[in-house]
Amino acid sequence: MATVYKLKGEIDSFNAKEFEEDLLKCNREKGELILDASELSYMSSSGIRALVKLSRLQKEVRIDNVNDAMFSIFYSSGLTEIFKINREMLKMTNDNWDVAGVGASGTVYKINNDTAIKVYKEGIKFEYVNQERELARQAFICGVPTIIPNRNAMVGNQYATIFELVNSITLGEAFMDNPDRFDELMDDYVRMIKELHSIEDKKEYFPNLQDLWLQSEHMIREGLDADDADLVVDIYKNSKRSRNLLHGDIHPGNVMISDGEMVLVDMASMSTGPDILDVITIFRLSMYGKDVGLLDAAEKSMGFKKELFERFWKEFTKRYYKVEDEEVIQEITRQMYCITALDLMFSINTIPPENARNYYKIAGGKAMDKVIRPNKDLIRKIFEEGKLQL
Repeated sequence: MATVYKLKGEIDSFNAKEFEEDLLKCNREKGELILDASELSYMSSSGIRALVKLSRLQKEVRIDNVNDAMFSIFYSSGLTEIFKINREMLKMTNDNWDVAGVGASGTVYKINNDTAIKVYKEGIKFEYVNQERELARQAFICGVPTIIPNRNAMVGNQYATIFELVNSITLGEAFMDNPDRFDELMDDYVRMIKELHSIEDKKEYFPNLQDLWLQSEHMIREGLDADDADLVVDIYKNSKRSRNLLHGDIHPGNVMISDGEMVLVDMASMSTGPDILDVITIFRLSMYGKDVGLLDAAEKSMGFKKELFERFWKEFTKRYYKVEDEEVIQEITRQMYCITALDLMFSINTIPPENARNYYKIAGGKAMDKVIRPNKDLIRKIFEEGKLQL
């Protein structure tokens, strides 16, 4: 449970002592401390020192609604390196912005050639927005090519984040607009993904994807027969662990080309695990979608026409797995179908719990009958070793 303390007016040497005492009282409360700066107009070095003292006592402190003048003071004093600071939200209106990409949590629009905005879906809480920004910041520190949002905003009743992108388009758009550069773009795309998957989360900042999956265990047991649920959960619990970074939704719609450089956006699903789990997210949209009636949605997310999907997957496979033999590519595709069917069992955590039973009875039951049970030994082996069986 968070405690909210309102910062008001001017905090200087005349009232800094009282301010410090109030902060220390707040420190006795459990949970996160949120300092609301919406009514703060000035803070002297005396007030800054009180905040620094608080930081040594209270680990979970966030400062919200910081206006431009106060942000300048906080930045120059180094508080931005100590606290999570959220600037005052801009109020914005969608004036027919161009859609740059569509993700699981929202839509990225281009406001102009240098600025983009991600508008989150209705109902997504501010804590989720903050989490994505923090994950992006940590990923950037680890060497992941990404952009940290620099401002929060409200578009109607939806949260949004603003970030700079110079002369930017999505990779999906680039595939569509530059067919003569397809091979070059694919080379760069695969190189970026391999570099991401080679980065180890040494500080264990990011969550492990298998742990996130298993948060859906109760829903799986609610929707599947007991034997099927036991099989699915057992495979995941015995899957290979890894601390290497995963994006979690690394399709071309979530890759921006900014001033000639590929950068990742939509960082809310950053986690760790074997790289095969990230490849699943690419396969799910480009190939698996046609079998489960999701082609139109996949086309919207990927940013290019579905007629290009098979070529995209084939050329990605050649480069990522360094293969040319047609039979090997077909075998990779077959194995990907099998493990993607199982992966979707845990994607249920994006669906309201009351719909879980119907989802599993319709989609889950079919996947169990047609794919998972007949290939359970292969699927188990892939997850145990964290790689395809070639």
